[in-house]
Amino acid sequence: MKIEELRLQELKLNRELVKQKEEMKYLNNIISEYERTINNLEEEIVQQNKFHEERQMAWDQREVELERQLDIYDRQQNEILSTAQKFEEATGSVADPSLPLPQQLEQA
Repeated sequence: MKIEELRLQELKLNRELVKQKEEMKYLNNIISEYERTINNLEEEIVQQNKFHEERQMAWDQREVELERQLDIYDRQQNEILSTAQKFEEATGSVADPSLPLPQQLEQA
């Protein structure tokens, strides 16, 4: 009777071992899939960061260009105002500098 019990116990343990091996295989497959997903997401993050950095650099460069252009326009406006003021002083009529530029030019 003892041998039969041992054989039954061995069979039971073998079934349990097979079951655990199958479960480990299943879990390892899940882990592998998660790792692939993580790798794909990390690659996507790197690409998105690169894209964002490129767009940010383009915006920064555009901002610098616009600021330069604004400085040029300001200098040109100041030159025009200075020339107009000198002309008005020479002709004896000075426009009110507190008025908007179009009205100053209209009065001139």
